[in-house]
Amino acid sequence: MSTKPSYNELTQEVESLREQLAAAQDTIISLKSAHSRRDFEQERFVSVMQAIPEGAYVVNQGYGIEYVNPVLLREFGPVNGRKCFQYLHNRTEPCLDCKNKEVFAGKSIRKKWYSRKNNKYYVIFDSPLKNAEGVLNKLAFFHDATAVQQATEMLVKNQLLLDGIVNNSTAVICIKDTQGKYLMANTRFNDLFNESGLDIIGKTDFDFFPEYQARLFRASDRKVLMGRQVQQFEENLRHKDRDLVYISIKFPLVNADDSVYAVAKISTDITDRKKLEVDLQASNERLTALINASPDIICLKDGEGRWLQANEANLRLFQISGDDYKGRTDVELAQYNTLYGNVLLASMKSDEDVWHKGQPYEYEEKIPNPNGEDKIFWIIKVPLFYPDGRRKGLVILGHDTTVRRKREQRLRREIVARKQAFEVIRVKSKETEEVNIALRVLLNQQKKAGEEVQQRILIQFEKTVLPYIELLRRCLLDEHGEEYLDILTGHLQAVGAPFIKKLSNPDLGLTKREILVADLVRQGKSTKEIAKLLGLQPRSVEAYRNQIRKKLHLNKKNITLKQYLTSTFISET
Repeated sequence: MSTKPSYNELTQEVESLREQLAAAQDTIISLKSAHSRRDFEQERFVSVMQAIPEGAYVVNQGYGIEYVNPVLLREFGPVNGRKCFQYLHNRTEPCLDCKNKEVFAGKSIRKKWYSRKNNKYYVIFDSPLKNAEGVLNKLAFFHDATAVQQATEMLVKNQLLLDGIVNNSTAVICIKDTQGKYLMANTRFNDLFNESGLDIIGKTDFDFFPEYQARLFRASDRKVLMGRQVQQFEENLRHKDRDLVYISIKFPLVNADDSVYAVAKISTDITDRKKLEVDLQASNERLTALINASPDIICLKDGEGRWLQANEANLRLFQISGDDYKGRTDVELAQYNTLYGNVLLASMKSDEDVWHKGQPYEYEEKIPNPNGEDKIFWIIKVPLFYPDGRRKGLVILGHDTTVRRKREQRLRREIVARKQAFEVIRVKSKETEEVNIALRVLLNQQKKAGEEVQQRILIQFEKTVLPYIELLRRCLLDEHGEEYLDILTGHLQAVGAPFIKKLSNPDLGLTKREILVADLVRQGKSTKEIAKLLGLQPRSVEAYRNQIRKKLHLNKKNITLKQYLTSTFISET
């Protein structure tokens, strides 16, 4: 038989139930609070992962991806249940260089990775991470280092390019700090000045150059450092028994805080160019002296018509002084000199005509003179062209023909006056011509009569006197007889002197022996007789006779030498 619990027992039981209920409620509240904290932490983690600008994901120890933030999703797309090696590397197995074991052992890893998927470079930071339940995962951050990598590669490329240019340049290139110590020098510097092969870094100019030269270099460096701007220096250097000339460009190198930390120098060897400049200057001086010594005007213009060079005769003519004319056109020069303005403008027009024709052109030009009397010049213009046909220059030469033209004018006037005088004389001569004709007829008649008389006398002598003289010479005569015969022969020869005189004419070109032979032929002597009289061989006499015929132009004439001498020379005596 059961008994009812007492009130106290019921009260105790109710109190116990109430305590159990309270405990159960506390437990429920604790569980709810734990879940709330876990959810809060989860939400905060997700918020942080979504807020960071870099890619991030969480991987468990089985390579499963627990979480991927939006940045990584944009780069590689949704996970779709793939493992990390599948998602990021398109591999079917874990990567050979995977560091998950080290990370899950509590070690943080930093590594570089290139993604072929999106052609980017990343720096990945892997570190262990426990979740709210205490499970160990791996948290990885993906920092996009593509720009840095590309900049680094470009920097390396540019550095290599710069090194290639600097070390293959024919110029001497170097950098020195503010104390004058070398920070860098190119190959050209070492080849020329660092013969001992020293390590140039930290050395100064005093280690490579004579002291006086090093001091000059140091002084110009200080000038650049103080001025803080690019400056140019011409530096003379004695090296290996040669005098070298360099043109050096020096400029300061500045830090980000605008402080100067070094001076750079680029030096170009201009020794040969300097020598050419000296030679060219000497040549120009000789050319200038030459053209200035010329009395003719000489001017050289460029392809645009600007005056480049004019000699003193040209400058005096146009009353130009100094070098102000150089670089000016005819139009510009005409503005400064009204006297020659029209001449200069006309010259510009003729220049264009010469350029258009493309060949030398000559013409006469009048140029005014301050004294009011124009000068006359014979102008020659010669255009010069580049190989491609562009205008190169114009050479203008002018010769003063004023005096010659005046002389020509005087000569023309004299010719006219002489023609007029000659006309007067011709009229007067015509009046006396008839009288002269009559006189010449009378003189010719008298001359002919005299020649006939003289011919008859000579023929008479030849027939009546000469034969006896020959016979007489064959006789034995005493000394007085020989003398008388010589006197007689002399007188007879005087009668024939006109003939000898004719034969002695220089135009005939007869020698003395040829004249003697011709005289004997005229007298009718045979070759043998002439040979005997002159003590010659007969063939020598024949040679003389042939030579006489040749000189008298008788070789092609049908006439004997005796006939010609008798008829021609006697009739003209």
